Amino acid sequence: MQIVKNSRQVPKKDDIVSNKDYCDLVYSWFQCVSELDEETKERYVTTDKINMSAIGRELGMDRRTVGRYVKKLYEQDLLEEKPGKTILKVLEKNAATLVPYLTLRQIQNSLHRNSVSIFVYLLNRYISNAEQPFFITYNELKKFIGISVATSSNNVVVSDILKTLRALQLIEYGVIQTEVARCNIQIKKVTNVLPE
Repeated sequence: MQIVKNSRQVPKKDDIVSNKDYCDLVYSWFQCVSELDEETKERYVTTDKINMSAIGRELGMDRRTVGRYVKKLYEQDLLEEKPGKTILKVLEKNAATLVPYLTLRQIQNSLHRNSVSIFVYLLNRYISNAEQPFFITYNELKKFIGISVATSSNNVVVSDILKTLRALQLIEYGVIQTEVARCNIQIKKVTNVLPE
């Protein structure tokens, strides 16, 4: 991974294009919130819905990063600005996909080493608890994998990992709301063997 020391340094055009997952993620957001114009059969997003900060919070990105990728999508002719709306253009298969951003987000959040770290942590806790259910918080898991505990907006990273581990039938869990803005996770079972 290349480390950029100067935060004002603008990424090279080729670097942005090569980072397809983020272009796909941002484009998928446009797709997900888009509406169909019955007359022209074009999909569009009204201008009032396009807020870089709000999109960034939803996708787990900085607003400036979102802005760069939105600009790139315009440059690639995947988006076209018209009065009061942005039109979604015909896709080139090598430039963006039609995968909804929620699917991309869960894949991106869960298919990397943080998933392995959380799984091993939960398995160890389960074994040390005599293979009985136990409670854990989002903050404990976020702290363990090294993401900020100062905000709840990144709880989605942990949530996506847990959903994937459940889909693989490696864990069983439930979420219990303890306060308006606080939840506990009950880990009911952890296994180290994938089903056949």
